[in-house]
Amino acid sequence: MTVCLTRIINIRAYVVLKPGIKELPAAEILKMARDRIGYKAPAEIFAIEQLPENAAGKIDRIALAKMAAEDISPSRGA
Repeated sequence: MTVCLTRIINIRAYVVLKPGIKELPAAEILKMARDRIGYKAPAEIFAIEQLPENAAGKIDRIALAKMAAEDISPSRGA
């Protein structure tokens, strides 16, 4: 018997916009991601004010997952 387990991962990108930029350039980000990393291009792009950090000053991935679970509106590219 052969068992094949497939795990579908929804890749998200979290983007902090530079001051003065009001709109998320989702199409540009997706094009860059597809050109550079192809199959790992994000399905969703989230614009946030700042990346959450843990006590050690590293990006808090658990907080990002919680933000994604909450209803924050993603900007989806074409």
